[in-house]
Amino acid sequence: MTKYELESELKDDIIKAANDRRDVRLFKNDVGQCRESNIGLRYGLFKGSSDLIGWQAITITEDMVGKKVAVFAAVELKIKDRIASDVQKTFIRNVRKFGGIGCVARDVNDIQKIFGKEEGNL
Repeated sequence: MTKYELESELKDDIIKAANDRRDVRLFKNDVGQCRESNIGLRYGLFKGSSDLIGWQAITITEDMVGKKVAVFAAVELKIKDRIASDVQKTFIRNVRKFGGIGCVARDVNDIQKIFGKEEGNL
């Protein structure tokens, strides 16, 4: 069970904890639509995409000349006993299938579990 009453509190804590690291950047991915000057605008990736998206810098092995790459990351936020919808689970599954980091987070302490130990030299 999570200590958070509001998902926005969890979001703020996770963004701060992730972005305090040198190897991770996460951003809000609000998804929706609105009307502006009689024009329909859509924003965010798409329905079912995670609440937070970003990347983690990873050092590639010697056979790839020690380059760093950004690995796409998608973090779905859930508080209390809420669960990810089927479309959210599909998005996370696809992120993982194609080599990214996809998960559900319930607490700011999940950052260490999600991204592991911070890489030293970025």
